[in-house]
Amino acid sequence: TQKNSAAAYQYYSKAANLGNSAAMANLGLLYESGEGSHKNLGKAYHYYTEASKADNSLAHNNLGKLYYFGHGVTRNLDLAFKHFSIAANLENHVAQNNLALMYEKGEGIGKSLDKAKEHFTKAARHGYQVAHLNYK
Repeated sequence: TQKNSAAAYQYYSKAANLGNSAAMANLGLLYESGEGSHKNLGKAYHYYTEASKADNSLAHNNLGKLYYFGHGVTRNLDLAFKHFSIAANLENHVAQNNLALMYEKGEGIGKSLDKAKEHFTKAARHGYQVAHLNYK
């Protein structure tokens, strides 16, 4: 609900100001979605970038999404691949799936169905059901 999102925004803001990378990543999510505050992709990018400096896997995955789709930034598949790779190496199952999709399509990297299978499998082993559906 909006009321809970507004409260979350307040708590995440306080924790982010204290340097908490998880709070920064979650604050980025709120800015990206517009929940608890006005939608602001520039601020989402800022908080994801700050959180990524602490190797926050959620932040790296979400930076990858911003670059992949060109939301708030210039579309850049190389940077999308970079951030998905970092997040995948940090065991982020959503990033493992996103990386697999890039390998499958040959976007930002040479096409490799073997690498796609490897990353879909890792994501599926973490219980990410979408990876089961994407893996063919």
